[in-house]
Amino acid sequence: MFNPTTKKIKLTDDDFIFDVKNIHFSYINAIRRLTISHVETICIDIITIETNTTFLYDEFICHKIGLIPIICLNGFQLNHQFECECQQKENKKKYENFPKCCEKCSVTFNLDKKCIGDKMTITSDDLISSNENVMTVSNYYKKIKESKMKDIDYEEELFSVYDPIVITNLGKNQELKLSATSVKGIGWEHAKWSPVSSSYFYYEPEIIINKKINKYEKEKKVLIESCPRKILILNENKEVEINDHMKCNYCGHCKSILKNFFPQEPNFISIEPKKEKEGFSFRYFIESNGSLTAKDIVLKAIDVCLKKLKTIEESI
Repeated sequence: MFNPTTKKIKLTDDDFIFDVKNIHFSYINAIRRLTISHVETICIDIITIETNTTFLYDEFICHKIGLIPIICLNGFQLNHQFECECQQKENKKKYENFPKCCEKCSVTFNLDKKCIGDKMTITSDDLISSNENVMTVSNYYKKIKESKMKDIDYEEELFSVYDPIVITNLGKNQELKLSATSVKGIGWEHAKWSPVSSSYFYYEPEIIINKKINKYEKEKKVLIESCPRKILILNENKEVEINDHMKCNYCGHCKSILKNFFPQEPNFISIEPKKEKEGFSFRYFIESNGSLTAKDIVLKAIDVCLKKLKTIEESI
């Protein structure tokens, strides 16, 4: 029976790093897969272009707009497009003829820009939402930035990651006018609904260094310099020591170096996944694209997993 424990390493709205001990690979991998493909978000799905005289084809512009992350504020929730009352009344089939949506299952964004000067850049900030609780992530942080401008402790670099996403550039007298409908979905349907920029983990390494290496001055210095993560150092006694084993990425470069020096001694250094009493230890990294906080993504993924298991239990 697994008794996993967790430890927070870093937690912000965008990043969540934590350690998990005493757990099997399959469980932590299930959470990883669910964070990528089964956490619901809102994303632009249907775009109607009225005027496009830019140098980009309609398809290119639609593709760019569809990938722009959208955030919901104040606990605002949408019905799923194909479970909403408006679809049931019209008896629409899933994915058939782009069914029209109501305010309960969709939010409309409008963009209407014309370049009067020599050049104009169209960004995600130019997408105007019909609902004040739903907006592009860059627009949300733009509003925060404007309010923070009055604060003494305001730091510009905090918001640089959420700079407006460029959609296209307009030349003189060029115009772009469109309306876009955003709906709820999951990454399993299309990657644009995935709330993560990255979601991955690795085994906690257990590094064992043979003390014999300390007899060889030249070799141990080369060994320390060979580590790209700089986790090997010399302690006060001039012995090789591990600084931060969790930085190790199993590249094996240190083992290759020692093998060249000592072909008859392959076990001068050992790097293996650390095994616990009831499983393994892992370090998990997740980065949000801004539509949800990193912690919420993990919690929602666990909730999805529990619901799926409950469905299986009830069907048996």
